[in-house]
Amino acid sequence: MTPEHESKRSAISRMRLSIALRILLAIAIFLFGATFGAYRYFSRDLPSTARLELIEPSLKTQVFAADSSIIGEFYQQDRALVPLSEIPDYLVDAIIAVEDRKFYSHW
Repeated sequence: MTPEHESKRSAISRMRLSIALRILLAIAIFLFGATFGAYRYFSRDLPSTARLELIEPSLKTQVFAADSSIIGEFYQQDRALVPLSEIPDYLVDAIIAVEDRKFYSHW
């Protein structure tokens, strides 16, 4: 082959490489945009992490008489707040085993 012919082949190879890199860059930009758009779309209704830390479950309303005895209770769900220290270890272990066996290895 002549040096002129090799030069043309080299130029064509560089041009093809340039086109392939541009196509790959366009695909990467598109995928990034699509991922970011999907994140923004699905995260718009999620509460903030600060809001998640403020747990305020609905508790029952108790009506007391003048002598401090309970004369009535109103609630939709009969809930009571229990500190974690009062929950038996076997119950915590059972809930974690059912929900997520790898709980302790996540962090």
